[in-house]
Amino acid sequence: MRNARFLFAINPLANRSWGMMLLLGIIFLVLGIFYFIQPIQAMLALTIIFGAMLVFYGIEQLLQLGRGKRSVWGFVLMVLAILIGLACLSSPLYSARNLEIFIGIWMIFLGVDQLTAAGIAPAGTPGRGWALINAIFSLVFGVMAVVFPFVAMAFVGYVIAFYLTVFGLMAITAALTMRTRKSAE
Repeated sequence: MRNARFLFAINPLANRSWGMMLLLGIIFLVLGIFYFIQPIQAMLALTIIFGAMLVFYGIEQLLQLGRGKRSVWGFVLMVLAILIGLACLSSPLYSARNLEIFIGIWMIFLGVDQLTAAGIAPAGTPGRGWALINAIFSLVFGVMAVVFPFVAMAFVGYVIAFYLTVFGLMAITAALTMRTRKSAE
C-alpha cells in the first residue's frame, strides 16, 4: 500500500481516493477534448472549474497542514490555491483573460511540489517516472505561461487542451492502478 499511496502523493488533488482521482481524470480528459473543439466556451468553463478545484484543494491542504503532513511548498501551494481559486470564482470573465498566468503560477508551484515528492521517493517506486515527467511538464508550461503571456494567449487553448488531456489520462491511469492495488490487498 505504501507504493500505491505514492501515486497520490505525486498528485495531491486526489490524496488517497482512487475514485476522486478517477473523477478528476475524467473531468480533465473531457475538458481537454472540449477545449480542442470549443476553446472560447471551454476557457470560461475551465476558469470556473479551476477556481472551485483550487478552493477545495486549498481546504484539503489546510487539513493536511493541521495534521503536520505538508511541507513549506504545501503551505505556499495552499495559500496560492485559495487566492487564485477565489479570484477565478469571484470574477470568471476577468479571470479567464488572465487564466494562462494563473495556471502558469499554479503549475510552477505544483511542478516543484511534484518534483520534490518524486525526488524523495525510493528508486523503483511505481509512478515515480511519470511523476518526474509530469513535474517537468508542469514547470516548463508554467514558466512559459508566466514569462511569455502573450505567446501563451495565442497558444493557450491548444497547450491547455493538450495538458488537460495528458493530465486526465495520467490521473485515470493512477486511479485504476490504485484501485487494482487496493483490491489486491
